[in-house]
Amino acid sequence: MGTRLLIGFKLALLFTITTVSAQNAEETAVAVDSLSYPIDLVKIETSVSRIDSIINFGKTYLGKPYRFQVADGRRLDCSGFIQYIHKEFGVALPGTSASQANFVEKTTMDQLQQGDLIFFQGRSRKSNRVGHVALVTKVEGNHIEMMHSTNSRGIIIETLNDSSYFTPRLLFAGKLPKKESSTLLSTPNIPIN
Repeated sequence: MGTRLLIGFKLALLFTITTVSAQNAEETAVAVDSLSYPIDLVKIETSVSRIDSIINFGKTYLGKPYRFQVADGRRLDCSGFIQYIHKEFGVALPGTSASQANFVEKTTMDQLQQGDLIFFQGRSRKSNRVGHVALVTKVEGNHIEMMHSTNSRGIIIETLNDSSYFTPRLLFAGKLPKKESSTLLSTPNIPIN
């Protein structure tokens, strides 16, 4: 409860700070814990992107079991987890991995970026139907980290290239449509329970 409340406070504070006019940026200071810190608004706006916020929010669920139930009763299977963490920042995604696969704009693996989604076959490698989805958290050359909700290990971050289970099941990657990645709620709707 305390961690989510703190994250919500920090994010609300960040969104408030970024609305201060650029003319006052050098003089702006934020009081936190009775201390005053000078803020460089240009650095804040460029260093903390929406996808960073989505990933950081998703990380608060690391270690939770597969189909973990959140306050609104939703269970976080793979697609539910991806839908939930995006929804908290104003991005509306469909509810199943197959419908999310149809929603994204396909991209090649060499153009993969943080925030893209990766789609996989389900349990049967004989089927080319989408059965699993993960969020790309980091790309450094061929090193691709992904966050997802797995049947056996719950919500985790792992390296795609090191996964003997998911690597052979990889189908394709996709980017969110530009209209979805450009709209943002003023404050994320983060549950506090």
